[in-house]
Amino acid sequence: MRISSFRKYLLGFGLCLFVGLPGLQAQYPESTQTSLLTSNQTIRALCDWVSPYGWLKLKPESKIRPEAFFTNYARDMGLGPYDQMKLEDHWVDGSGTHHWRYQQYHRGLLVEGGEYSLHGQPDQLALAHGKIIEGLTTPTAIRLSEAEALRRALASLGERQYAWESPEWEMALQADQNDPAATHYPRGQLTMAFIGGSQLSASQYRPAWAFRIRSLVPDALETVYIDAETGALQLVRSPQRHCQSHTGTAHTLHHAYRSLELRRRGAPFSDYILRDCRGLTGLHTKKHQRNSFGATRGWGWIPQVSYASSSWQDHERDASTAHWAAQQAWDYFAATFGREGTDGQGRGLRIFTNWTDENGSPIPDAMFEPGSGQADYLYLGRLEGQSLALPEVVGHEYTHGIVAATAGLAYEYESGALEESFADIFGILIEQYAEQAATPDWLIGEDVTVLRSLVEPGAYGQATTYGNQDPFWVPPGTHSCQESTGNQSPHHSDFCGLHINSGVQNHWFYLLAMGHEDEDRPVLGIGLEAAARITYRNLTVYMQSRSNYQDARLGAIQAAIDLYGACSNEVAQVKNAWAAVGVGLPNDQLCAEIEGPSSICTYFPDMSYSFRVQSLEGATILWDPLPDEWVYSFSGTGNEWLTLSYVGDTLGSFDLGATVSYGGLTQRSLMTLKVEACTDTPPDQPPANRSEYPQFSLFPNPARGRIMVRLPRRLYPATLDVLDLQGRLVHSEDALSASHRLSLLGIAPGYYLLRVRTDYSVEVKPFEVLD
Repeated sequence: MRISSFRKYLLGFGLCLFVGLPGLQAQYPESTQTSLLTSNQTIRALCDWVSPYGWLKLKPESKIRPEAFFTNYARDMGLGPYDQMKLEDHWVDGSGTHHWRYQQYHRGLLVEGGEYSLHGQPDQLALAHGKIIEGLTTPTAIRLSEAEALRRALASLGERQYAWESPEWEMALQADQNDPAATHYPRGQLTMAFIGGSQLSASQYRPAWAFRIRSLVPDALETVYIDAETGALQLVRSPQRHCQSHTGTAHTLHHAYRSLELRRRGAPFSDYILRDCRGLTGLHTKKHQRNSFGATRGWGWIPQVSYASSSWQDHERDASTAHWAAQQAWDYFAATFGREGTDGQGRGLRIFTNWTDENGSPIPDAMFEPGSGQADYLYLGRLEGQSLALPEVVGHEYTHGIVAATAGLAYEYESGALEESFADIFGILIEQYAEQAATPDWLIGEDVTVLRSLVEPGAYGQATTYGNQDPFWVPPGTHSCQESTGNQSPHHSDFCGLHINSGVQNHWFYLLAMGHEDEDRPVLGIGLEAAARITYRNLTVYMQSRSNYQDARLGAIQAAIDLYGACSNEVAQVKNAWAAVGVGLPNDQLCAEIEGPSSICTYFPDMSYSFRVQSLEGATILWDPLPDEWVYSFSGTGNEWLTLSYVGDTLGSFDLGATVSYGGLTQRSLMTLKVEACTDTPPDQPPANRSEYPQFSLFPNPARGRIMVRLPRRLYPATLDVLDLQGRLVHSEDALSASHRLSLLGIAPGYYLLRVRTDYSVEVKPFEVLD
């Protein structure tokens, strides 16, 4: 049985804490938190172990549900009669583990630092940890008004120019939030403010008005706390973090003038360097140097590449272009797949330009090297006298870092060829992203000299199809299948044809994205976005260190199933594209599957239920006859959509059936639909006039990265479906609470529909995803 990564983490973490408890208790006095006291037998009976740091590992047999944790065990957790724990966030990770984050409130006031997290499944919590501030006291009435508190907050800051006084800043905020009433004018929040100290104890808290204030002169964002009883200034905090990038411009080698992010150094330098604030340590670019012994100098010993102005013009074009290209690689993966850094955790990258050998001669190559600290290294040499600081080359090397952090493909034989291919594919896509082009140019290195082509691999000495039938294919045991030995430079060995055999998957990707009109092996292109999503998931989820081309085919098929469904056109075209490059057979099956709710209610005025047959694009669907009293309609290509608007009062189970025809093949699909009475009216007794129903809301709209979905009680739990304007499912998540942060990562910019589905209703609203 597979153990999820979260369960393995809990097992290992629990063992470490359990083994180390005696030593820990010798170093730390017993916590004063009620939940951690050794005398608290109620909590101890629920747990396998209790850490003095405030972590509880719950016994599996305890069967505690998250909603019951702070109600059934409030006193045992240290909550007083005026304390409340409110659910602030809930999400499910990739392993299926649920995570809940709660915030403590006292007499309705948010308690800073009073936070608690629960982890596990909805019917069985596994881990709990956090801080509850016990013994808080507050006045029953607040003496100081919000207006007076704000007056005192502004007076404490002195003479300033504020954001709400600037029409330009106000209009920008209103546009960002799509709200004409939005303003920077501070609104106060009554909180139990932590006023300082090393311990989160009740004596360190005061009721206070908190105001978030944005000033333009001086340039600052600060939260000012005014004591709600005395009116005194308690403290000022700044949420700003002082890694500050500056936007500059540079005349790149082949892409005209481009914006890039720099860091400014103060006195005595007063200049700008090629470093930004991405991730943990940022992207940082320097010129490669060697010491007197011929070894590469340590990073800290190499001078910064700097310039007095943020407008670099033609200054250090090799280095500034490399820096810009690395930022484009980072931004592509972050914007498209939500991946920050090569490891997905913000790992930094140090870029060497002007890479030379021991004799000081330019190396005609580029290389990625995993680092041992918080950053990896990327080396860029020169080919035919020109810098390899090209977006597709930098993107290629950057992708090697992602391979190292995920699949760990061995750099030889077919696994090495696959690694090179993944790097080529995403290098091409990063170049397209950097150029903001409609389609890629499908070439590697064309601004210096063409090295490879995804359209015609054979034109540049690469294999196009798998195996010995291709004249360029390098089988094991040939002269090219040599590893570097002795003093031989690794740049003169191809590790068993990995830069040659990589052409097979390269060409597969091109065919999958763009299609191929061939009488024997046609491929219907699915587009760049879908092809990229499938390839990325295959790399990061299914590839392993010794994966070969058969593994790549099966992994791509499974990735397409995961993303688009087993009967999707995408799955069929993945198979067809692999067959076109000699790996496996083309799709020879007509698959069909009906998608939609398995049960509906007889009561759904002014609403409808939708069902769709998923099959090959261009297939014709013939739905089985439905009961006479039902009201329905068909739509979409080949009548793929069935919409029910009325089913009468007949209860029971009904068969929804459809026959799919395509290319002389037919396939039946059958689904059992249960029609239930549910209730005379939906939950919460909505009014007869549907326009008075509480509606769900989305904000911000347009959105980038995530969008908050607020659901009225009648609409959760629910399934949230993101549909494109053709009605195709793009993404789906389950919402279990009234507030749900819907991920938009990997969804292309454009207009979409959000469909909220429950057991008795379907509601839809449009929204926009920003770049």
